[in-house]
Amino acid sequence: SLKERSLLNLVILQEVKYDRREESWSNGTLYEPRDGKTYRCQISFFSSNKQKLKVRIFMPFSIKGRIQSWTKAN
Repeated sequence: SLKERSLLNLVILQEVKYDRREESWSNGTLYEPRDGKTYRCQISFFSSNKQKLKVRIFMPFSIKGRIQSWTKAN
């Protein structure tokens, strides 16, 4: 099972492409270690300071999907 893999050195984002006009990344996938599945995703900045990312995960059979906030580590 994929969800039993070690998280160390695990690639969780793949094939995201940056759109300079939109200041966002899209057309990629995100591996979700909690359920062992891979979903389409879109990533953008929450604010102009570019310290937080808004990660939208598109889940099957869900209109909105799920949104996570990722904060840059120092």
